[in-house]
Amino acid sequence: MKAADNAGPTIIVRILQEELRVLAHRMVDATASPADASRLSELLRSRPDLHDEYLGFLHTHAALCWEFRGNQADHFEASLFPESAAESCGGARRSGTIPWRRRVGWFAAVAVLLMVAFLIGRWQNSALASPTLLVRAAIETHREPVERAYLVQVEPNRLSAPGATPPRDVRIATQGDRFRLEMTRGDVRWVWGRDPDNAIWLTVGSKWAIRIEPDEVGPSLQSISDVYSLELDTLLHNVLKNCRLKRSSETESTYVITATPGWLWRKRVRVREMILECDRETRAIRRLVVHRDMPQQGTVTTTFTLVEARAADESLCRPEGHLTAPYEILSRDSNDTRRREILANLFGPEVERWIKQPPRTSD
Repeated sequence: MKAADNAGPTIIVRILQEELRVLAHRMVDATASPADASRLSELLRSRPDLHDEYLGFLHTHAALCWEFRGNQADHFEASLFPESAAESCGGARRSGTIPWRRRVGWFAAVAVLLMVAFLIGRWQNSALASPTLLVRAAIETHREPVERAYLVQVEPNRLSAPGATPPRDVRIATQGDRFRLEMTRGDVRWVWGRDPDNAIWLTVGSKWAIRIEPDEVGPSLQSISDVYSLELDTLLHNVLKNCRLKRSSETESTYVITATPGWLWRKRVRVREMILECDRETRAIRRLVVHRDMPQQGTVTTTFTLVEARAADESLCRPEGHLTAPYEILSRDSNDTRRREILANLFGPEVERWIKQPPRTSD
């Protein structure tokens, strides 16, 4: 490999890709020497950028083995062995005796299929897993009926009302795209979330809840919602679709993936970079760091750290699950004046930018 070491980066990659293909062919054809197996293992350990290509090769080879089964066994045999070897077995084929080479070929095909099935089933636990497969595994994990609670930290925390103390403790409970935030500031505790209609709800004590419709959400409340909310199903699908993924530093218990958004998605959601720390065993997100470019606030970093996993309780994803009867849910249609008064008492005059003012009507 001395020649490759002196070549440019692109040429090195091409040389290593060709070497990988040669070694992979020898492995599935059962002609690899111990030195070949050792070199293949070394390549896959040292070059994560070759993992997808290796897995793709195994997929293709297994698909070809499956395609040339049954009545097409002759074609399959010809693809595995030289033409002269196939001809030498012609008499045995015509006599109805299965040639030993075909039997070897079928054993090789079955071995490859089992190898690929094993790799697909255990890929998430392997050091060879690609970041794409790890994110897909995380999506499946977070669809399970398990609610996970994350401690939320924001730095620098400039999202509070001027002069107000930032929340002392912020936790978010999420399952799929359902979430709720529990915030504590001094002796005051409130819970808020977003319902399936994208309306934001906020509980105040055990007797009041406030509902803010999507078309009422002002710029300040939208910023807070963007930074604090955690809809993992949608987020992880967007990571697969819109980000460049790379495995980075990791530990014995976690994988670490760096997700860099493409230009269009970055412009729309203002996310500059995300770091996902995935549990090796459960494949759940143990830690998520999101760097955002926020208008007027600059770069804001939100860190979600897993602190608890428990059975999901769907009733807590609605304001009614946090209230004690009799209670009242205030909206623009029920009591808009009282709704604004409660918000102003809690958060100060900044709430005037939370809820858009209704358009004035001429008398």
